[in-house]
Amino acid sequence: MPNHSGNSIAEQPQFDPAMKSLVEPQSRAPRLVLQPDCTTCGCLTDERGYFVLQVALDHTAQTGHVVVLNGTIDLPEDQQATDAEQFASIERSVVIAYTDGGARGNPGPSGYGVVIQDGTGAKLAEFSEYLGHQTNNFAEYWGVIAAVEYAIEHGYSNLQVRSDSELVVNQIRGTYRVKHHELRELHARATELIKKLGSFEITHIRREQNTRADRLANHAMDRGTTRPS
Repeated sequence: MPNHSGNSIAEQPQFDPAMKSLVEPQSRAPRLVLQPDCTTCGCLTDERGYFVLQVALDHTAQTGHVVVLNGTIDLPEDQQATDAEQFASIERSVVIAYTDGGARGNPGPSGYGVVIQDGTGAKLAEFSEYLGHQTNNFAEYWGVIAAVEYAIEHGYSNLQVRSDSELVVNQIRGTYRVKHHELRELHARATELIKKLGSFEITHIRREQNTRADRLANHAMDRGTTRPS
């Protein structure tokens, strides 16, 4: 009869005739007991094992939501330190960048903003830059480029970018053609930088999910428009 429980016979409690009782099997493997907590929709439930991190990352990639991992380590004492360090290293290797760019007047005074988080949602950095008299799309591209440069300079090989620019996201993905000459140059620059990473994802999110990067981009534009002539 097929076993649909997900456990092999060896992993299930066995009847011991000598003891006349059920004998529980030994623990299958060290594991982490974690609860991925989505700060936006709260849709994730308790998970067990190392695949929890992938569950959280997949959810973030699909929705743009921030997922925080809460919980404890359920490991033999002699393995706790090693495995906890390994798991923390996996979390630290994933960087999530929220980017935004804009131009007042389009073209007009422009700037970008970037918020960098690690795999747990903790903020690592935030920065912005005034770009002069440019277009919205020019500024959006520079936000992505700045995020990739940050990851490379700080030794992060796995980057996930969240942007509210549908054009830039789809051009970098290869879904949209890059027609404007100026954007082709920025697209080529972004593509060459991305090749230096171990893995890269870019996801389109709604503007209301990108408020911190938007605020930074506006601060950059403010700095440009308040400069003395």
